[in-house]
Amino acid sequence: MPLTEVDVMRLKAVDPLEAERSITILTAGERGQVGLSAFSYSLDKGAQFERSGNCSFLTEDKRCRVHDLAKPAMCRLFPYTFLHCPDGVRVALSFASTGVLCNSGLDLSDQQDLLARTHDLFLELYPELPGETLAKWSRTQYVAGATIVYDHFLRFEAHYLSRLQVLVENYNGGDLLASPAELQGDSAGSVLADMFASLAASLPAEMLRPLALSFPALDESKLDQYLLMPFYIAYVAASDQAVRADLITLAVMTYLQNEKRDLYFVLGDAKISFPELCAVEIGPYSAAEADLINRFVYVKLFARLYFGPGFSMLPLLTGIFHLGILLALVRLALKLDKVAAAHIHADMASAAEAQAEDRLGRVAELLREIDRRLTAVDYAENTAAMLELFALDPDRLARFIALSQ
Repeated sequence: MPLTEVDVMRLKAVDPLEAERSITILTAGERGQVGLSAFSYSLDKGAQFERSGNCSFLTEDKRCRVHDLAKPAMCRLFPYTFLHCPDGVRVALSFASTGVLCNSGLDLSDQQDLLARTHDLFLELYPELPGETLAKWSRTQYVAGATIVYDHFLRFEAHYLSRLQVLVENYNGGDLLASPAELQGDSAGSVLADMFASLAASLPAEMLRPLALSFPALDESKLDQYLLMPFYIAYVAASDQAVRADLITLAVMTYLQNEKRDLYFVLGDAKISFPELCAVEIGPYSAAEADLINRFVYVKLFARLYFGPGFSMLPLLTGIFHLGILLALVRLALKLDKVAAAHIHADMASAAEAQAEDRLGRVAELLREIDRRLTAVDYAENTAAMLELFALDPDRLARFIALSQ
């Protein structure tokens, strides 16, 4: 985590020994990276960090030891983030925060003073970022080669944000205020699917299904797994929280070069194929689980942290597709949990009972981990191009969303 000069002075005053062990100087090259010009040091080398992955200034119950006296600027920003757009500043919340996951505390509309102070701190740490972000909006695209007309985008997103807002507002601590029938079976996944379908329908037919033309020997199910498996490894299974910019692309390209390859999830000495895992039944999401997922997607859409300047300069179509992939990963992980539990409990019925005990907690932890990794990744251009090739099959996201429901 980057630190300012003032951060370092305060930490050394509170705990000089731990500061000495945990703080390193950023190199000139590191400071030259986007967003690091205001920082001189890094908090990442403490003994506790290397042992557990946690900050060296956390207590055993994961509370900040320096919260009142020396909390670093980056920690004071958390869990808020800001995106400057032509129509104003959007604020988002990190689902790496337990408070955000639990939807606790005041509504953002009741935190105007705090948000203003936090935004001022954001501008202090990243003085050049607002201008750079606003300039990027003029280069943001619907698909590669088609630049967004911002007013058209605003009209496009309004309907889908309204649908998500209805879903979020109709949940109240375990109960739906409206019946599922009144909500017409709507969900964050169906909102994304409809957004995607609306954009895809406007594309000329000759742009669609490029992978099917390039790899006619591969059925769509195999292409789906060639994409979802690397994403699952990167965002769920890998022990390293950093998602390399080209990691997913390299894996997908490797799979495509061997069209006969079958992919498996390994559980101890057993393995399960991708189609077998997709066929595992885990039941629909509970109201609380659906609310958590609805809020996750709503925040990404509202704050525009899924495409353009908000995420790796992905085109709008690809950004929606990418968000749908993340929802599918949660479902895949729950299916894999059930299969793993069946090895322990001897049958699927007992495994289902064991999984149901705290599935909401598992969904929360999956979204926490996915969001942590999202904040650190910046995809290379070839990754965005590869994702668009997969996205240009109009039926693929529908299959992923069906998997995620």
